[in-house]
Amino acid sequence: MNTSPLQERLTGLLCDYFEVDPQAMDPDATLQDLGIDSLSLAELFVVLEEEDGIKLFEASSGLSTQTTLAEALRFIEEQAAAQNPRAAGAVEEGAPAPSGAEAAGDKALS
Repeated sequence: MNTSPLQERLTGLLCDYFEVDPQAMDPDATLQDLGIDSLSLAELFVVLEEEDGIKLFEASSGLSTQTTLAEALRFIEEQAAAQNPRAAGAVEEGAPAPSGAEAAGDKALS
């Protein structure tokens, strides 16, 4: 099974910041099963925003401690794609180049 860069990032964060056992990373496990409580979930949002530029607080009603790992990953990928399609890998090869403000925004992130 291929893993996305965001899946690897989420797995790494859960292991490094929240000491989740890599063997426990079952896609059907809830965040609570992995030891993530509501405070830890808020901390995860902060890390993803500060380090990766993915803003989740505004749409955080899509995640809770009862969310499965697979659902959390899908939600984070959707939010990343909606906020920055290029960074999330949502722009396909051959797509037209961004214009104006979009191009300036891409340069600001570099």
